[in-house]
Amino acid sequence: MEDIKVLVTGQKRGVPKKEKRWMGRRNSVEPIIGHLKSDGKFRRCFLKGILGDAMNVILSACGQNLRKLLKWLYCAHYFGQFLRPLWLKITFLLGRPKNSMALLV
Repeated sequence: MEDIKVLVTGQKRGVPKKEKRWMGRRNSVEPIIGHLKSDGKFRRCFLKGILGDAMNVILSACGQNLRKLLKWLYCAHYFGQFLRPLWLKITFLLGRPKNSMALLV
């Protein structure tokens, strides 16, 4: 059995740079995993085995990406309502662009 070294995040003195970087990355990833589990209602993995664990992670990541995409689309719709009249005024003042399909009017 090989030696196992436990790294505690608060103790960075005497730790090589590579391991310090890894600990910092771990600190930034763990809250995201917690949000994935709580927002996606993945408190318990009902799938069996290593493949089930992998599928659980992939499905929760897909759910997170879908939530981000839907949030972006929701915000883009409302921002578009305010920015479209401004965009039309600017293009009218500057003259019609050469590619008339650019405005999608």
